[in-house]
Parts: sequence; C-alpha cells; structure tokens
Amino acid sequence: MIVADLLNIDLPWKQIIIGAVCALLAVLLVNGTWVAATRRRLEFRERHGWIARTSYLLFLVATVTLAATSFGSILRFGHMSGLGLLIHIMSAGAFVATLFIVATAFLPWGSERQQSAYVLEHRWWLARWSAWALVVASLVAAGTMLISMLPILDTTGLLQFAQLHRLAGLIVAAAAAIHAYAMVVTRLGWR
Repeated sequence: MIVADLLNIDLPWKQIIIGAVCALLAVLLVNGTWVAATRRRLEFRERHGWIARTSYLLFLVATVTLAATSFGSILRFGHMSGLGLLIHIMSAGAFVATLFIVATAFLPWGSERQQSAYVLEHRWWLARWSAWALVVASLVAAGTMLISMLPILDTTGLLQFAQLHRLAGLIVAAAAAIHAYAMVVTRLGWR
C-alpha cells in the first residue's frame, strides 16, 4: 500500500482493522515479554493530580467507546449507522473535551518549572512517544471531522476525509492501548 492509496475510498477496512489488532497484540506481547525479562524495580512517583488522572480515564473510556462503535460497526455491517453512529457522535464530545487536559498533563513541557529534569530523563520512552502519537492522531481525527462540517469539500473530498478520519482513529486506538500499557508498566515500577 502506498501513501496515495490511503485516500482511496474503497479500502478493505475489515482486513486493515484485523491486521492492525493482530500487529498491536504482537507488539504488546513482545514488549511485555521484554519488560518482564528486564524489569527493574523503580519507585513510583506520582506525577499527576486527580483531575489529570480522571480526565485520562474518561479519555480512555471515550476512546474505547469510539473504537468499539466505529470499528465494531465496520466489522459487522461494513459501515456506521443507527445507534452505533449516535453513540459514536456522543462519545466524540467527551473525547474532544478531555483531549486538552490529557495533552497538557501527559506531554512534556519545555519549562523546567513544569517538570523536573529527573522526570524528563527517567520517563520511559514508550510512555513519551505513545503520548505524542496519541495526541497528534487525536488532533487529526478530530480535525478531519471538524473540516468535514464546513462547506468547503466536495463529495470526493468528504469521502477522502472520512478515510483519513478512520485511519487516524485506528492510530488513536493503537496509541491509546500502547500508552495505557506504558502507564501500567510505569505504575508497577518496572520502567
């Protein structure tokens, strides 16, 4: 698949979703085995307040709901409609509302006042990179639908933005799973 094919409106989404889930499970299994074999006991330092933790939990719930309604509908029916679409649209509001808090709480800041050098040095690379992937893909997923609501695209443009939205949503779901895994490993003190 080349980059130009990503905007093709007839992508085989069932195979793409199944392949992405299998690849994600394989990556998590390999990384989990590596972490278990090389784990070191580090003390866990609480870095986030209750608002950030609650927002992160709501963000993950919204992400799981969005992924289940969209990819579940695509796998079952080939498209989204009815109650699945309604729940997807309602969950999108919570997703966008909590995105800002998650981005400010979990992305590193450039200021030394916000995070100490120790935290930036010793924060696991998987947690850092998955947080960035999660936020960037979330902005793309939300942005494609916001642009689609404006009267600037023709039918082909709307269909291409829907494909881009699905692809960004798939990346959001994978990045959220990897980031949640990284948070659990960090919380256990293994990284």
